[in-house]
Amino acid sequence: MLTTTQPYQCLETFNLSRFRFIISPVERLTLSPFKGSTLRGGFGTAFKRMVCLLRRENCATCMLRDKCTYSRVFESPRLPSGGAERGASHDPHPFVIEPPLEARQDYLPGELMDFDLVLVGSGANYFPYFILAFEELGRMGIGKGRGKFNLVSVESIAGTAEGNGQLLYDSESQTVRTDYKTMGYSDLMRQVQALKHDAITLHFLTPTRIKRQTGFTFTSPTSGICEQHLAVNVDFVTFIRNLLRRLSWLSELYCDRRWDLDYSGLLDRARRNVHTVASDLRWYDWGRYSSRQDSRLKMGGFAGSITFEGDLAEFLPFIKTGEYIHVGQGTAYGLGKYLVEPADGIR
Repeated sequence: MLTTTQPYQCLETFNLSRFRFIISPVERLTLSPFKGSTLRGGFGTAFKRMVCLLRRENCATCMLRDKCTYSRVFESPRLPSGGAERGASHDPHPFVIEPPLEARQDYLPGELMDFDLVLVGSGANYFPYFILAFEELGRMGIGKGRGKFNLVSVESIAGTAEGNGQLLYDSESQTVRTDYKTMGYSDLMRQVQALKHDAITLHFLTPTRIKRQTGFTFTSPTSGICEQHLAVNVDFVTFIRNLLRRLSWLSELYCDRRWDLDYSGLLDRARRNVHTVASDLRWYDWGRYSSRQDSRLKMGGFAGSITFEGDLAEFLPFIKTGEYIHVGQGTAYGLGKYLVEPADGIR
């Protein structure tokens, strides 16, 4: 087990980078109300068009799969370091695309639309590829009618006030700066200090797909055999178990640290010491079309708010980090986004 005084000190090497992409339509853009699927799918198509050498339809059969930048970022095949005990065929992606949350669907030439990108740890090495891919996507077009757009600028928003980002790219200079700031342990801990340690409210802003587990033989958040079902309403133990699984896996793959925590003890304290006192979580139906599977996939999840009370101190650093990297399935699309605030509503 870790010899540190608090379990959350395993986050000491965890870091992330945040960017804001600003685009301007050249033609009318007509997008779905939830734009994450369009942005993520379009990015993947443009990215593959740029870097794929063999033009294979199926990356799983490609001899370059484990070395290909596209495969590593977008397909994320499981590497040996990922641990076969997780029972997954793919590692988690090193990125999260956060689409605008407005329901607006039409954007006209000359207007601006922005979305955010989060890159975890060494995933930031791929930052220039994201700029090139979204430039290419602008030429290809997105949404209904394949409307084209220009990538106007990209800003770093890690460690800066909203609206006061560090300019990293603009369409006029066509240059990319990589001297951006990252968000690390000390930044997160400063933010945690602004939270109450005995009561928080989580506001789930996009559909959140968390699997409730039954018949679970527990050894760690990333192992065990279980029957899994999507949760409509979530308790604290289910939430924190899913969050720890995601954080520990990302840390091992992209932040060069494998966690060795007393997960059972941590979850037992979560079960005994933290309780739900209010919830208005509700199911939100959403679906997306998968061109690779040639079918429409159901991607619904719960949204709304839930309030927890109890001894939350040792869990808050994990919860605050999850605010940036999301929780559950479909995080690359922007699913599982939540905000955490004191239960009295004062951040």
